[in-house]
Amino acid sequence: MLGLTYLFIGHDLNIVRHISDRIGVMYLGKMVEIAPSEELFSHPAHPYTEALIRSIPHPDPSYKKTVVSIQGEIPSPANPPSGCVFRTRCPLATERCSVEVPELKEFKPGRFVACHYSSLVFQ
Repeated sequence: MLGLTYLFIGHDLNIVRHISDRIGVMYLGKMVEIAPSEELFSHPAHPYTEALIRSIPHPDPSYKKTVVSIQGEIPSPANPPSGCVFRTRCPLATERCSVEVPELKEFKPGRFVACHYSSLVFQ
């Protein structure tokens, strides 16, 4: 439309969702997922993205959705864990995650994820 690109850093995902066509999700300074806004919210592909979306409170009291909190302590950015930076808090983490850094790869046109087990999240 306007051919405009801007970088907006935010923690209120509802605002980010409504002002962005594409969203990049970062964890501990590393990009873990990039996707068109509506696709990201309807079908997250990274466990961190999924947990963030599930942690958004819903204004309708009759809405029955389990709110998820991300377990564990946030590692120090000055001393990040080896392998995948999210592995210490990830429910899908295996030994592979502690030794191998997942690359940010395109798994579908316009969709990028850095997770060895994104196929278990993305549905």
